Amino acid sequence: MATYQKYNWLELFEAFEQSKLSQTAFCKQRNINPKYFNVKLKQRQQVIDK
Repeated sequence: MATYQKYNWLELFEAFEQSKLSQTAFCKQRNINPKYFNVKLKQRQQVIDK
């Protein structure tokens, strides 16, 4: 069974942008599901665009 982890998403997004890695590589390094990361990133972008 997978365990639930709570992330500081804003911190992760900033680290991702500074890393210059692909989403897949960044998520693999941090053991994050890349599909879930992408969903959260898109949600953040929608909030910013409003």
